[in-house]
Amino acid sequence: MTNKDILVTRPLSFSENFFRSRTASGLYRNFQLTATYNQNLRSDLRLLFAAIRKTVIDYHLLITNVQYRSVEYVYEPLKRLTLGNILSFTDSKYLQNGVINEQFMKEINEIRFKLYCQDPLFKLILVGDFDLCAVFEHTIADGLVGNYIHEILLENLAYCQEAGEQYDSLYGSVPADVTFDTVLFEYKNDLKYLNHSLPPPVDIFLEDIDLDYSYGDPNFHDKVTPPGLKKWKGRSNASVDYTLAFKLINFTPTETKHILARCKQEGVSITSYIQVIEALTLQPIYGDTEYTTHKVAMTLRRHYRDLGEATAPYNKILADKNYKILGTPAHMGFSNNHPPITEFSWDLARSINANIISGTKNTRALNQMKPFKDIADLKSDNIEFFTSQLNKPKADAIKISNLGFINLPVYPTKTTEWKITNMIFSQDLAPFAAEFMLSVVSTPIGGMNFVLSYCDNSFDDCPYDNFDGLVQDLRNNMVKYCK
Repeated sequence: MTNKDILVTRPLSFSENFFRSRTASGLYRNFQLTATYNQNLRSDLRLLFAAIRKTVIDYHLLITNVQYRSVEYVYEPLKRLTLGNILSFTDSKYLQNGVINEQFMKEINEIRFKLYCQDPLFKLILVGDFDLCAVFEHTIADGLVGNYIHEILLENLAYCQEAGEQYDSLYGSVPADVTFDTVLFEYKNDLKYLNHSLPPPVDIFLEDIDLDYSYGDPNFHDKVTPPGLKKWKGRSNASVDYTLAFKLINFTPTETKHILARCKQEGVSITSYIQVIEALTLQPIYGDTEYTTHKVAMTLRRHYRDLGEATAPYNKILADKNYKILGTPAHMGFSNNHPPITEFSWDLARSINANIISGTKNTRALNQMKPFKDIADLKSDNIEFFTSQLNKPKADAIKISNLGFINLPVYPTKTTEWKITNMIFSQDLAPFAAEFMLSVVSTPIGGMNFVLSYCDNSFDDCPYDNFDGLVQDLRNNMVKYCK
């Protein structure tokens, strides 16, 4: 369906159907990104409403759900939603030393989004007065969208504070008295305000899914394993009976700057350095007789480009450098297979870095979804594909997802200025995916934040009652080996 030559609705691509099916299986919940704003967001609900309304109209993927129409699944705008359908408030008991605590991340991780209904697939939760958490279902978003939402909202809060009649003409008038029951979006009345197409599926920018991502190279690093070693069996087989820990590790801006400087000096990305430190630190869990597989998630957004008629509906947003394309062009990355790591090595970091750079240029990345393609029925939920992975060893030892350094502008208004001072990123860990998930994001004021996720319902597999000591070792080693 089009409106002013834009795509208001469109079919899901193959890769999007993979994420839809994974959500439908109930074996993956959400990801969350909390930002700390410098202004009290609770004190002016009308302003917050205006900024959220502008955000969801400019990026209406946020107010779609997946529906089955005719012969396929499509993104379709919701018929009607109130502010309370997206936004909720919770108190500051979830804040510790000014940042969200593990209890908050655990509780938010229990949010399960429903497909095929009139509910949105993202939520905003304000903790106290300044910390706003954005939570997403994965079919409509990957981790970068989490920080994009905060970047968009920050700019919109400043804009809405002063826009006046300009806002009314572009987005409609804001009621004088806003409550959680105030209608935020109603399709029949607000269709006329939608002015941007849904984001393009990443599939159209990449090569055919059947083409081998290794290009037939038997020495492709994803396929080469340490000789004489079997793959680590993991802590336990994949199961639906588990709970997760979310351990926050902060590096101050000074520490972050020092780590980045040393990595630059050694010619590696900080993500490569993190992977070596993680492998070294968690080696007591991995053991000394098996190799482990480690993946670094990467974004495929770098492949977006104008393809002429193939991308005609999307060319407006592709050409606009200020428009943040949402969607889910994320890739799990290609494995680095490590023998037991008992000593730190910059050479290993350089090797990992070269592999990561190579992976970002690989236009056959979708080939990793071929096992799903070979059995998938895109008219169904394909739940058996995901449940068949239960009761087996998990796919990897750890996955690392680094959103990078988020250096947001400061937006001045006549009465104040708007800025974000900190961000914390974390995500669910599917039972069959990996034993550990390390989520990373950095800001100039807040520094670099890790959230290490792992199963904490049992420690029968190792000589520990908990991993708190190893979490501290991870922090210490990050600083130690950059000296």
